[in-house]
Amino acid sequence: MAEQLLELEAICSGYGSIQVLFDIDLTIAPGEIVGLMGRNGMGKSTLLKTILGIVPHQQGTRRVMGKVMGNLPSHAVARAGIGYVPEGRQVFPTLNVRENLVCVEANHRGLSEPWNLDRVLDLFPRLGQRMNQLAGTLSGGEQQMLAIGRALMTNPLVMLLDEATEGLAPLMRQEVWHVLQHNLREAGQAILLVDQNPEAMLRICDRQVILNNGQVVWRGPSKMLHQEPELMERYLGLGATHS
Repeated sequence: MAEQLLELEAICSGYGSIQVLFDIDLTIAPGEIVGLMGRNGMGKSTLLKTILGIVPHQQGTRRVMGKVMGNLPSHAVARAGIGYVPEGRQVFPTLNVRENLVCVEANHRGLSEPWNLDRVLDLFPRLGQRMNQLAGTLSGGEQQMLAIGRALMTNPLVMLLDEATEGLAPLMRQEVWHVLQHNLREAGQAILLVDQNPEAMLRICDRQVILNNGQVVWRGPSKMLHQEPELMERYLGLGATHS
């Protein structure tokens, strides 16, 4: 069995006295794209924030490359190899595109072919045309490309992507899906992906994990979930997926 890049064991977390996640187990192996599915409010964003350490976990164990993270702060978890594309993009609006990218550039693992400015611009040529433009003036799709590029510039072991295509125009959504399905998969980038488009999630992700009320209620290969319309209806409100 391949070494796991990310391991969660019996993770419980929440906000103050309010517990949101209950005994979450999850693993991600090298080169794997895992989908995190569930209706709104089921704990998906909280789980991503718990992995990164923005929300401290109350019980359980987090490991990155076998190293226990404890309750390390988020910057230390990021340095260990966890990249994050938050919901709503959250680019630095008063910095231009170049500054947003280079301000986080890091190659802590000493990769011979790291993600750098040139490589990110090859992935998203549109950003190359906006290099001196303030990030706050970009379109939503361009900001999402910038947020993904910014996460890649940290050369993460695992990239957490929250609401990958939320609010994007159809053409921009397709461009983001293409990058995830082809370019990043071919580059071997491990990803934990959240999005509200089940058809795209089933197409792109190797496996799915479904959350309901803060608990894992189903996990398995995407092709298996595609054949379970009752599960899709029960936990996602979908009787079938659509192209």
